[in-house]
Amino acid sequence: MKKLFIAFLMILTSSMIFSQVYVDGININDSGSKFCSVYASRGKVKLDYGQADSFISFKNYISDAMGNPIKFNSKIDVINHLEKNGWDLFQIIADTSHTKEFYFKKR
Repeated sequence: MKKLFIAFLMILTSSMIFSQVYVDGININDSGSKFCSVYASRGKVKLDYGQADSFISFKNYISDAMGNPIKFNSKIDVINHLEKNGWDLFQIIADTSHTKEFYFKKR
């Protein structure tokens, strides 16, 4: 019985860890958004899921549950983070100013 309880607890905990991408303290997986875009330019990463101030500045950073910004090693690191958390990459747009825009759809 104890082993069954531990197994259940592990499954419950792992499902709670999955699908947690925070932007300015909001879990975007609970926001109702089905699409998001990530803007990556010269070391700055901004995530737009349809929030009101999405184009004002680069303040919409990806954070952990405590609101601390997550530091990514590269643009691919950002893509891997979102893929691990229930988002599928479906389009990449690049311009000549080293800015890349990645579009994701929620699984």
